[in-house]
Amino acid sequence: SSGINAEYGDTVSEYKGVETFGPLPAVLLHDKGSYVIQSLIKVSDKAELEDLFTKYYKPLIIPLSLHPVANYTVQTFLEHVMSRDAADYICSQLVPLFEDLLAESITGVVIGVIKCCHHHGLSSYNFMEVLRDAFHLPEDQTHLLFRCLLSLTTHDILVEKIESYKKPTQSGKPRRDRFEATLTGSLLLQGLFNIGEIGLLEEGICGLSEDHLVYLSCNVQSSHALQAFLTSTAVPATSKHRSDT
Repeated sequence: SSGINAEYGDTVSEYKGVETFGPLPAVLLHDKGSYVIQSLIKVSDKAELEDLFTKYYKPLIIPLSLHPVANYTVQTFLEHVMSRDAADYICSQLVPLFEDLLAESITGVVIGVIKCCHHHGLSSYNFMEVLRDAFHLPEDQTHLLFRCLLSLTTHDILVEKIESYKKPTQSGKPRRDRFEATLTGSLLLQGLFNIGEIGLLEEGICGLSEDHLVYLSCNVQSSHALQAFLTSTAVPATSKHRSDT
């Protein structure tokens, strides 16, 4: 316990009131302790989950979600929480943090929130709009959302890159538009497609050039996202056909 507190004490004490909650927060911040808590959550009944929520996840949900280790326990809690009110509270706190979570590559919490909302029937969140705002997309540029998510690049930076690809090389040859793909972005897209969150992403995929679609299909990261799109029951067959030709 002293070793854990020595390693993570400063991080824990940054957040108001954490000291009053006993040793569990320090355990949540430790890699092995986090695994133990995840296992505990998985076997907890409704009353025990409610107790964990009241004592720890309600007051500490934001700092725990942004922590590189503790966020895994948040993901597990989102998956197993039984109370609709608790789920609603957690999601209401974390949806506004999507931009910060994605900036830290904590995609699992973002996907966990979206899945939790679907599971509990919390329909008050427009995730396409939230993600559009997180990546700073103007309303007339929403077709670039797919590309922003896959590359985890904000709209302004993405546009700069696209424009740079239009400039010829020193030898006068045209540059190839490099369609950047990241593992984190691919996992986020897979999570969205698997639960039927298509929205603005369908437009982005169907509007891609043949060259880009071939690249996406062959790239080790993006191929899984494209596969999730093609196998999603929420995507119309006509859209799948356009993407598959």
